[in-house]
Amino acid sequence: MPRYAVFIDGGYLAKVLKSFGEPRIDFLKLLESFRQRDERRRTH
Repeated sequence: MPRYAVFIDGGYLAKVLKSFGEPRIDFLKLLESFRQRDERRRTH
């Protein structure tokens, strides 16, 4: 089973989301969608 780490640049993400009207992201749902396929090692 492949392993991976997730790194999210919060400042960049906030800037990009402003162009979409600042939608909310459910990070737990996002991470769960990855976990269905592979093993997550850590999230930062």
